Amino acid sequence: MITINWQTTLTKMMRKFLQDKNKFLVSVALIVILAMGLVLAQLIYMIFHVESVMSLHSAQEQQQTMKSKDLIESESLVRVNDLNYFLLFLDSSQAPIKNPLQEALGEIATVSEDLPLPPLLKNDCEELYCFQYKAGFEKIPSSLWRGLIGIEDVRFLEHQGIDFKSIFRALWIDLTQLKMAQGGSTITQQLSKNLFFSNERSIIRKIKEAVYSLYIETKFSKEQIINAYLNEVFWGSLQGVQIKGFYAAALAYFSKLPEDLSDYEVSILISMLKGPYYYSPLLHPDRLRERANLVYKILGDLELLVYAENGVWSDKDWSRWLKQLERQNNRKNFRAIWRTTRSESSLLSSYEEYIFHLSVFEALRNVSTQIKDKDIAIKAMINQVSCPGNCEPAFGYYSKIERNKEKALDGEFHQVGSVLKPIFYQILLNNGKKIDEEVSTSPITLQLKSGEWTPKESHPPEAESVTVLRALQDSKNIPLIRLAQSVGFDKIENEALLYLPELKTPLSEYPSQMLGSVEMSVKSVSDTYQQYIQNECSKISDGEYDFEDGILYQLSRHGETTISKAISERLKDVPFFGKTGTTNSGLDNWYVAYDGHWNYVFWLGLEGNRIDQKLALSGAWTSFQIFQNFYLFRGKRFVDLACPVEL
Repeated sequence: MITINWQTTLTKMMRKFLQDKNKFLVSVALIVILAMGLVLAQLIYMIFHVESVMSLHSAQEQQQTMKSKDLIESESLVRVNDLNYFLLFLDSSQAPIKNPLQEALGEIATVSEDLPLPPLLKNDCEELYCFQYKAGFEKIPSSLWRGLIGIEDVRFLEHQGIDFKSIFRALWIDLTQLKMAQGGSTITQQLSKNLFFSNERSIIRKIKEAVYSLYIETKFSKEQIINAYLNEVFWGSLQGVQIKGFYAAALAYFSKLPEDLSDYEVSILISMLKGPYYYSPLLHPDRLRERANLVYKILGDLELLVYAENGVWSDKDWSRWLKQLERQNNRKNFRAIWRTTRSESSLLSSYEEYIFHLSVFEALRNVSTQIKDKDIAIKAMINQVSCPGNCEPAFGYYSKIERNKEKALDGEFHQVGSVLKPIFYQILLNNGKKIDEEVSTSPITLQLKSGEWTPKESHPPEAESVTVLRALQDSKNIPLIRLAQSVGFDKIENEALLYLPELKTPLSEYPSQMLGSVEMSVKSVSDTYQQYIQNECSKISDGEYDFEDGILYQLSRHGETTISKAISERLKDVPFFGKTGTTNSGLDNWYVAYDGHWNYVFWLGLEGNRIDQKLALSGAWTSFQIFQNFYLFRGKRFVDLACPVEL
């Protein structure tokens, strides 16, 4: 028979209970301490987070450190609208901005005097495809901040970050309508969301947002909060670039400084805040107009601005503004400004770079009207041929900003077309050929190990023979091969390899390379021409021949070259060396140029799938046009073509 000692058993159970209870209490205490630690850590993080971000808005505007060497030279040509738009984006706090073209008539004007320019406004937006300039409260029109309060948060000056009356009113409306019809967010809460949170809808996010808002209200003045909000709020996008803040919105949408906005224009901007895409002027102008009229009326009734019947825009006013936006959207001035602010190049001034981007966008727009749904890209390099001391780093450009620019310029290869012919013709002259020597244009066939090869011309010859100079200026193929055969492909090869290590050898078995079948990167073409120009100028400096007798000069007579039909009358008599290049398929289009100071290389072509593709493009009507528009309107005087003094 088993007996149980109940007293002993109960004692053991009590001891175990007390031990478990102690463990439980210790566990609870640890959880509480951990939770308090996490809360404290969150509070510390919040404090530092808020302080670091908000201090950027409460501090004085920083002096800009961007390019400040801009000078638009007297006697240079500019497009009036392009210059006027550019001037809006300059930092007037560093130097007064003078517009020398206020009396100018027409689209193009000649600058009457040198115009020094302060640097561009700093782009404070760290996101890609985004422009923002954080301006101080004194730059905000009073009608804008008063209008914002009247439409978004009428009790802003009374609450401490959370407006419980608005919350309860919004909840009541939501319940009666059985949907999320209204929110109760204050301007401070909207600022917290814009600065610190995503658009995720959750209770936790709303609680954090409320805590941040309460803290912001305790640390910063209402003026600082309004200033931060109007600097951070999203105002839609234009030309593929997001617009953040009131300053960027005024420039982008109205081509005006904020202080010059009318009360009705302020009402338009405030109207867009409710839904920048829903009320986009380019996508939904009628919708925006209806809301702007309502906002303007409400603000007038609240006496936050002076309402006037003649202040409301007429049909004509709206039509004028929308046409202006459409023109800018097509020309992409705002996008050109944005790309210039992201540049780290020191070779071009910011105005030159702005004009460069406009020239690129114009070329892409022209090509897109001819060729639909093609992956067209543009690459370019500009560098100094020689300079005393150290040269500025080359300016490199690739139209696809999302991809690696260095790889695109130096690691991707394209057929060069006729762009290298001046170098091969120079080698022929070095080996005894004369520039006025006659050469036959009749067909020629070479017996190669791979079989017979017969070079073709893009156009039938007009004469039985031409001079070497004429063959070069017309970029002929057959005369070049005939001349190379008479000199000897081995001699051509030996000199060509000094410039073009990419060549397949022996050249006698791959003669099509002389006509452009060789593949090179944009940087390689630039380096090759840099070397070629320096070598020829050294010969000229040593007295081997006169500059006017050389190829650099002969290819500056534009009326007799492959760009004769593409060049503007304004540029026809301006001396610069240039050569186009186009592959048989039109997939690669080149232009190289030298103006006595800089060496230019432009490439426009098809990327991606090239199988069975053919484009009706040429270097004269694509890459040359980029150079031409840039060179004409960059705000610099034309100079005489010559070799650089220092080599």
